[in-house]
Amino acid sequence: VAANSNVDYNEGDTIRFPRVYSNVGSGWNGDTNRFVCPVSGHYLVTVSLWKHYSKSSNYDCYAELYQGGRGPQFSVINYDLTSGGVSYTTSAHAILPCTQGEEIWMSMVLSCRLFDNLGHYNQFSGLLVKPGLE
Repeated sequence: VAANSNVDYNEGDTIRFPRVYSNVGSGWNGDTNRFVCPVSGHYLVTVSLWKHYSKSSNYDCYAELYQGGRGPQFSVINYDLTSGGVSYTTSAHAILPCTQGEEIWMSMVLSCRLFDNLGHYNQFSGLLVKPGLE
């Protein structure tokens, strides 16, 4: 799934990915912007974010991936070391054990603007690597 416009996010906002490329297994819930594991297993989760330079928003961009009640699983951070004027992209991935029905989502830790257009630079993917949790 991907974003398709510039969006200003506040601390605690769930990052939205309204453009759906594929939803095999119907794991993506566009109403909540969360991936719901269709079956128990190990999932490869990837995220890419492009921080947009804006004088009206934070120069740094910091988001975390959450899974159920487990708290943050990994972070995606864009630090602007040039004191503004530059846009950055970053990505992260992890293989996570997930029980059927458990939710995975991205939440903003610092307020910032994510840049996107028809290029769909902000993306989220969840892919079953191995069914079962044994």
